[in-house]
Amino acid sequence: MPPKPNGYFFYMCAMKKDIPAWRNKSMAELSELCSPSWNSMSKEDKQFYDDKKHTWTGEMPKKKKNKSVAVAMGAPLSSEENSKLSKQVDTYGRCLLDVKLAKERALENARLESVDIQNMVSDKNYKTTEFLFLATTNYCVTKRDPVVYCPAEISIGRFNLRKGYLQEEFHAFPKLEVPLGYRLMCLENCERELKLPIDFSLAKPSSYYKANIIKILIS
Repeated sequence: MPPKPNGYFFYMCAMKKDIPAWRNKSMAELSELCSPSWNSMSKEDKQFYDDKKHTWTGEMPKKKKNKSVAVAMGAPLSSEENSKLSKQVDTYGRCLLDVKLAKERALENARLESVDIQNMVSDKNYKTTEFLFLATTNYCVTKRDPVVYCPAEISIGRFNLRKGYLQEEFHAFPKLEVPLGYRLMCLENCERELKLPIDFSLAKPSSYYKANIIKILIS
């Protein structure tokens, strides 16, 4: 007799039904989205979902066979291999060819950054060159592409090798627009760690904060 699902399964199904944007999500994606709120629930609330298994008569969703192939980051692939990758997806539904190309771009960007650093060090004026150090804390960081950062505060330090720290600034961004599914995480981070006020009613889009951070950097 096949095993019956646990309460978390029924909780994910309920969230998938209640939140329109989640209705096309896979079980793997739902598990990641629902995990923060499930972990914060009381035993009594979880028991409500656990009890559903006693009257459940359905079947557990079958696991799809993973038809993906290993993508090597070394030698370039042939046009036939690229065509094959373009028709396959990973567990997040992303095209394998896009994933491979994204990794290659990241490696190339890292190589170019290394070249820039080497050129900078070879410059005789590098001791007086001004650098910026940025440290941020976030209400949340999403785990999907594109990754979205919800800033709580940012510290910016101006520095050069000859004089050390020239200036240090601190800025708080207590009002933000929270991505769908991350509201509880933001509230928990606010209460337990950040100790910063958060007002969802006065939220502003992420583009507002990007523009403000740019203004801070160029000022």
